[in-house]
Amino acid sequence: MRLDNNGECCTPEVKKAYRKLALKWHPDKAPDTADMDKVRARFENLVKAYETLSNQEKFDNWVKYGNPEGSLATKALEIALPDILSGEKMILFVFITIIVMILGILTWMRGKSMYLDNGIKIQSKEAIKNFIFAILADNDK
Repeated sequence: MRLDNNGECCTPEVKKAYRKLALKWHPDKAPDTADMDKVRARFENLVKAYETLSNQEKFDNWVKYGNPEGSLATKALEIALPDILSGEKMILFVFITIIVMILGILTWMRGKSMYLDNGIKIQSKEAIKNFIFAILADNDK
């Protein structure tokens, strides 16, 4: 059997080869002396290969990522993130996060502009300056 990388999958040749190999390597057909773990692993690999070659999406993933399940990094991210952060809900989450960040930065900047470089609040400086001028004005009388 020969596989061409022409984007085709599930050819009759693949089906025929799978059936032949499935009969040969099925765990029920294994001799009693065989290591059943190895026999099961070999059969599972055969089934996975057939599913990859008979399903266009899995075949495309195998060609693109080298894995019929798709990108392993994407799979790991799907496991690590809660459901609210996946799919369409992710857009809403990102939008809300950006708004909260912008509001936080604006609040920080507003608070930052209320202080002088030496850490004294601008309103306090003005109050002290007015107090000193009031005392000086009283002394002049």
